[in-house]
Amino acid sequence: MKNLFGILVLVLATCPVLCQQPDTCTISIQARLFVKYGPDAIPPNKEFFILLDHRTFYLMDSDPSALLKAAGLKHPGFESYDGTEKTSARVGDFLAALEAYKSNFSDGSSYLREFYQQAYPILKPHRLQKVETNHEGKAVFQPVKPGVYFIIGQAGDGYPQVWNVKVEARARSVDVVLDKTNG
Repeated sequence: MKNLFGILVLVLATCPVLCQQPDTCTISIQARLFVKYGPDAIPPNKEFFILLDHRTFYLMDSDPSALLKAAGLKHPGFESYDGTEKTSARVGDFLAALEAYKSNFSDGSSYLREFYQQAYPILKPHRLQKVETNHEGKAVFQPVKPGVYFIIGQAGDGYPQVWNVKVEARARSVDVVLDKTNG
């Protein structure tokens, strides 16, 4: 009985160390699309994954839709960013706004340039990291503190898939598959 009590005390004494939240979390992603060819393809009705290599993804500390909505910024052609499916399709515009400094807002029509000029200073402070996927469609963000983050990106190459995915980083590592189920 004395040994059992000693073991119990040892377990209870080490539990705070073992049960603590980690100081940092690593977020890993794999971006892929499930593609199905139609009946006219050879072979017909074939299904497979395409690994999305050399794609840019951002880690943000806030939801870009919520940031723009809070600022009262309206995208041309949309009422506002309200989190609906219609507005989540505008992630490509978030990305364009984040990258706008590369082109001095010269891409697109005048109303899109105005939108990018307004969105850029709102989104940029919340962009924590930028990664590019490797040949396997994988990338790893640098360690971050535990918390809630958003991964944004797009498939490109004619695929309309975009992502604005909420991630809760609570463990030492979090693996996120970006595909049609969450984009």
